[in-house]
Amino acid sequence: MDDESPAERVGSRVGNYQLRELLGTGRLGTVYEAGDVATEQVVAVKLMSPDLAADPAYRGQFHRANDIAARLPEPHVVPIHDWGAIGDDVLFLEMERVEGHDLRRLLATQGPMSVEQAVAAIEQVATALDAAHAAGLVHGDVKPANLLLTRSGFWQVTDFGLLPDGSGASTGTPAYPPPEYTPGAAATPSADVYALACVLHEAITGKPPGPASPAGGTSAFGQVIERGVATAPGDRFPTAGDFARAARHALPAPSASVPPPPPPPPPPMEPEPHAWSAAPEPPTAAWPPSPPPQSQPPVYAEPPRRRSVVFPVLIGALVVALLALTGVVVWLLFTGTNNDNDNTAQTTTTQSAQPNRATATAPTPSSAPPAALPAGATPCAGSGGGALTKSAIGNTVTSCPFAEEVRNAYNAGGPPSSQPRQVVAISPVTGQSYTMSCAPSGRLVTCTGGNGAVVHLY
Repeated sequence: MDDESPAERVGSRVGNYQLRELLGTGRLGTVYEAGDVATEQVVAVKLMSPDLAADPAYRGQFHRANDIAARLPEPHVVPIHDWGAIGDDVLFLEMERVEGHDLRRLLATQGPMSVEQAVAAIEQVATALDAAHAAGLVHGDVKPANLLLTRSGFWQVTDFGLLPDGSGASTGTPAYPPPEYTPGAAATPSADVYALACVLHEAITGKPPGPASPAGGTSAFGQVIERGVATAPGDRFPTAGDFARAARHALPAPSASVPPPPPPPPPPMEPEPHAWSAAPEPPTAAWPPSPPPQSQPPVYAEPPRRRSVVFPVLIGALVVALLALTGVVVWLLFTGTNNDNDNTAQTTTTQSAQPNRATATAPTPSSAPPAALPAGATPCAGSGGGALTKSAIGNTVTSCPFAEEVRNAYNAGGPPSSQPRQVVAISPVTGQSYTMSCAPSGRLVTCTGGNGAVVHLY
């Protein structure tokens, strides 16, 4: 198999995977669309370079990085299903088959992004990086090719910790090496912040930072980028989230009548199905104006679903409940007609009916919530329409009026699902729009983003 080209492997079987389509190649390996013969799911499989597979030290790095990345509770990380070795010469990584395009190709085909669009993307990437750093994992090679925009306008990050760290025979240089970079030295969270600032600069200028395109400037926004690429690690922002929030704060205030444009949708999918494809690029065109994101999660290929039995069971339970209610009403009418306690029966019937009408029209804040809120969360007074009727704030920097705007934006995207969703909401307090990443957990949906805002919906 080592003598075969990546294209020649299409149609062959490697381990449990039937390779269906070549999606792209890079310095670390090759990505295919594949069918898992055990689960019959369509997935993306990355086969690492044979040189990396032959390096025992890199094998250890590969397993440690994917073990952490696969457990990150962060929707902006491309989901990892499985990883390991097939024989002695193949390292594989199975991921969700995500349809979209990477930022590198988007910049090549559509040109630079608007500042608002770029900041919205950086905010989402920053949440993924901070989650990885908190778990002890450094990405090590943040660059446009590793940032994927899905069809629904949702940014995800891939290839966490896969660049060789130099502990063995294999070495690799990041796309944006910071000034303190030393070959063979382990990457640091500060290096990821530096690279993220470089990505933001390239996203709005179309060029990587360098003598021909120096990063920074005299404006407030330019000074944010300049601090992000500071020579000394201690002079940079402490976290990726701090950098993203500073970039958001440095944006000029939007017009009260015209909200800032949302992130653009990816281009048509025909040339290449997602970020790892290498099809010829279409002619350059400007980023098109677009409506707000459709608040949908990434589009994943799913296995065939079995028909649900829940709906018939619910219908049967409803019929039984209606019959029981009818019997109670008939009994009350009968006892009210044949006993001397008419007033008592009438009072009982009135008292039992009133709470039901009140609950149906206007639930009070004191009613028991349908989902348990996390510690520190504060429910907001009142309720509204939609599938999720209540909101709560998760910290002191979030206001209830903004939480209600997030709830309305989430409900506008359709009923809750098991997949993450991105929404854009305008704060009644600041008048600015913020991108919020919403992830479901049981009957609770938690949205994070903006300037550190946390909103719970239920």
